[in-house]
Amino acid sequence: MKNLALLVSSMLALVLVSSCASKAISVDYDSTKTSPSDWYPIPSDAPSSVTYTEFDIPRHAPYVAEDSVQQPAKLEVLAIEDSIGNMSLSFNRPLTATWELIDLAFADMAVVLKDKNRSEYRFELIPDQRSGNWFSRLFSSSGDELSLVLIPHEQDTLVFVEGESEEVPSSPQAKQTLQQLLSYFDARKPQ
Repeated sequence: MKNLALLVSSMLALVLVSSCASKAISVDYDSTKTSPSDWYPIPSDAPSSVTYTEFDIPRHAPYVAEDSVQQPAKLEVLAIEDSIGNMSLSFNRPLTATWELIDLAFADMAVVLKDKNRSEYRFELIPDQRSGNWFSRLFSSSGDELSLVLIPHEQDTLVFVEGESEEVPSSPQAKQTLQQLLSYFDARKPQ
């Protein structure tokens, strides 16, 4: 019974709304009366009656000039070295696209990561404990926690390896990781 009453009332509301859609709507008001809930008071010289007959809302398609549509540039991954010899990579893609590219590259190369932090655009690498003998590993930075970090730079993204203290480590694993990524993307360049 309750469902029948709901169905009848909704059909009645539909009939009322559809019948109002074709008739003009007139609104009468008094501009001298105000309410504390009014955001904008009605100006005193405003008409006291309004009739609305235009029920179709015009839809305008946005105009896009053919010259303004840009084709995406070919992917370019460049190796950059600073004056000290620290290596980084430059991708001609925005930050989120570069993240996706590197994530797919690591998956294709079967690189096992310690963690991925998308909010900080950081891939945490597993320290390489195989380089050198036990004595050299004890005093070298090859066992440090390393992270691959993505930084936006104008329209491009810079990618570099960072150590625990947010400095560029002189670890062979850091340069090796960037070389692997560079080789991976160089091998997939269209000829």
